[in-house]
Amino acid sequence: MLLFKVLVNGRSCHGGAAEYPPPGEWTARISPSCCKSGWHLTSDPLRWWTPKASLWLAEGDGLLAGDGSDKAAFERVRIVEQITRDWKYLPMFPRVRAFLVASIRSEDANSDILWATLVGANLAGANLVGATLEGADLAGADLAEAYLVEADLAGAYLADANLAGAKWNNSEQPPTGWKQGYDGRLTKLEVS
Repeated sequence: MLLFKVLVNGRSCHGGAAEYPPPGEWTARISPSCCKSGWHLTSDPLRWWTPKASLWLAEGDGLLAGDGSDKAAFERVRIVEQITRDWKYLPMFPRVRAFLVASIRSEDANSDILWATLVGANLAGANLVGATLEGADLAGADLAEAYLVEADLAGAYLADANLAGAKWNNSEQPPTGWKQGYDGRLTKLEVS
């Protein structure tokens, strides 16, 4: 099973003061309780993206406590390998590609993201707050319920993307130049 850890400067992106050891080394043992204690891993890192985050493959060991979602707390974990744009399995994981695009662009707004075509990607429920997806091809992508507050989608190709329930800058209004139909699909407005 693939599990992931989202880190910013070696620490968990959503709380906790512990610094993760180098790849391959196990953390100290802590009694796990989801969202309270233990070492947390996820099966869906895009939900936990934050600017300048790095993504790691990780392993959990010992007792675990879950909450029925995409995350669980483990007694101990170790990060195994950093996921980069060269990760050989990247084509199989569009949500991981979206994570990397957002992270790379949060560090360098002029970065080349041509390798990150997300046509038809399922990004439903993703937290893309502040993500820069400028120029990304999101045609047919499932962005239902995605949290897109302050996401930069300038120049993104959104034709036939499902954005039903997506949150846009604290509203449910699509970006300028697009019209959202009753089915949640976006179509480009005709300029007259």
